[in-house]
Amino acid sequence: MGASAGQANSFWATAWADVEAWLSCWHREPSLRHAHGHYQLSWTIAGRGRIVRGGESWPCPVGHLVLLRPDEVHEMIPQGDIPWQFATIYLPSTLLEESHKWGDSQAVATGLAPIANGNSRQAAERLHATICATATEAEFAQHLAEFCECWTEVEGIGGGGRDRDPEKRSSRRLGEVPRWLTDIRDRLASEMGQNLLVESLGAELGIGVVALTRAFRQWFGIPPHAYHLQMRLNHARQLLRQGMRIVDVAGCTGFADQAHLTRHFKRWIGVTPGQYQRHARTFKTLPRWF
Repeated sequence: MGASAGQANSFWATAWADVEAWLSCWHREPSLRHAHGHYQLSWTIAGRGRIVRGGESWPCPVGHLVLLRPDEVHEMIPQGDIPWQFATIYLPSTLLEESHKWGDSQAVATGLAPIANGNSRQAAERLHATICATATEAEFAQHLAEFCECWTEVEGIGGGGRDRDPEKRSSRRLGEVPRWLTDIRDRLASEMGQNLLVESLGAELGIGVVALTRAFRQWFGIPPHAYHLQMRLNHARQLLRQGMRIVDVAGCTGFADQAHLTRHFKRWIGVTPGQYQRHARTFKTLPRWF
């Protein structure tokens, strides 16, 4: 979640799919600039906040929803003296793209700005409640289908919605991503068992660290070391859900030891690896905020 100080998070997970529901209460401190490997659906419950995506900042008032694509870099910034409370559902791309035909051929976001759509919000709330109640897979599938139907009926989801997609906006503004940059990104995303150094990658290509970092950030929104760290942490989440020991997860994801993993996991995800694993494996409602 790109968590930082001044934030409290509680989450639930399903036993039969890589799906999570979170409730967050953030005060003053913004999130770190980050991305997720899943679709992220969030909506404001109380307070005020802003979503930074596609190089632009958008208010997300109470009742407004925002849908972020996998790997879309963003920030979430609380505003005002009242803590920003919002709900989030993380849905794997395979679940939506295979079961509900969400993919490159269909726009699945209404542009950059959060939207106010009562039917979609109510459907999202029912889906969130279903996950929190540890309902059956059939109940979850029913409520997911209801949300997808509501969302795709929102005005602007057609061809015009695709025109406002932030990734396509960036592509039009900058042109095609250089092949050498996509190669670096793909390598960072695939080699999650070690801590790749930007200096080493630059040396292999004959490119200085500053130039490489600047180009990577320009195209993908975050520096290469942060991107690689997030890929490793996402992999750590998967291993923790499978029941692997935390110390072994640290070794498999390129961290020096369990403490090193815990420090980064808490900072970026919002809970410790132990807290995440206990509740991701038991699939029970958390008794308190973390």
